[in-house]
Amino acid sequence: MQFHPFHQAKIKQKEMLEIGADMETVKIDLAAEAEIDAERFKEFQKKYSRIAAIGDSLTQGVGDESGYGGHIGMLNHLFNEGEKRIHFDTFAKRGTRSEQLIQLLEKEEAKRAIEQADIVFITIGANDIMQVAKENFMNLTLQEFLDARHRFEKQIEKIITIIRSYSEDAQIYFLGFYNPFGVYFHDIKEIETIVQGWNQAVKKIADSHDDTYFIPIADLFQGQNAPLYAEDHFHPNYNSYVNITNRILQYLHLKRVD
Repeated sequence: MQFHPFHQAKIKQKEMLEIGADMETVKIDLAAEAEIDAERFKEFQKKYSRIAAIGDSLTQGVGDESGYGGHIGMLNHLFNEGEKRIHFDTFAKRGTRSEQLIQLLEKEEAKRAIEQADIVFITIGANDIMQVAKENFMNLTLQEFLDARHRFEKQIEKIITIIRSYSEDAQIYFLGFYNPFGVYFHDIKEIETIVQGWNQAVKKIADSHDDTYFIPIADLFQGQNAPLYAEDHFHPNYNSYVNITNRILQYLHLKRVD
């Protein structure tokens, strides 16, 4: 049986083992699908040797049934296949909100990692949106999301300030939001507009700071035939984490865009 994990619905890891498709097979396919431009990677290595990743369940890789650990694990594998070339430090926990990320950044271990990092990847915000619903489920309005977004913008500014106090030169990349909220907020027709507004807010803040970038991912979850969500219908699955990884590689100028 020939197994193509990127071009058909995913099979659970247990089932993969049952049909004889071990994890090494998946790794080979990952390297082939997310191929890095070799010459560009040589130049990349000269500039970057340490990467820090902080955030919520996306940074943790929740939903990735392959065992890689989401886009951060995939990048780690792609950058270090065969030999250790770029060091990764990851600080992530499912359910983390922006104020909790600030608390994490204040821990000595995270501070040391960012002080040494050349690149910092961040995923944060989805749980801030969910918190609005939890706190206002009896009277949930659009205004509640707008008020929460303003508070969130201040938190993003504080996150950048803390990181810059540790490192003036590290490149900071915020990954944007996608919209899995429809299944939970089906009574709020404006949920897509809400997600877009939060994305635009983070991008605007990132654009106002040197060496700080916003990587959009919402479009990666639209108009696709292959399944894109994990079994919880909220987190990305293997397909989507691969798409996110490829988007990051494009922003790092390591993958040519046809």
